[in-house]
Amino acid sequence: MGQIMDDYRVQAGTRLKVVQRASGLTQNDLAAVLGITRHTVSALCRGEQGMAIKYLVPLAVALKVSPAYLAAASEQEAKLA
Repeated sequence: MGQIMDDYRVQAGTRLKVVQRASGLTQNDLAAVLGITRHTVSALCRGEQGMAIKYLVPLAVALKVSPAYLAAASEQEAKLA
């Protein structure tokens, strides 16, 4: 189960990084929205830290995507979101 969660975090982090860059927002901008440090946002984008549920909706709103898109376990699921 550990490898599955590691893979999920990396996929979700990559998706977050792509959307964040496309939005024009910086990691500092997202950190301010979430009330966390830029370092924590960077860890989320690298998949080193799992995305807490409490961050999902504020991130989705800031990035103008659905929470389901950010939380999708695969690109196939993300396309359905």
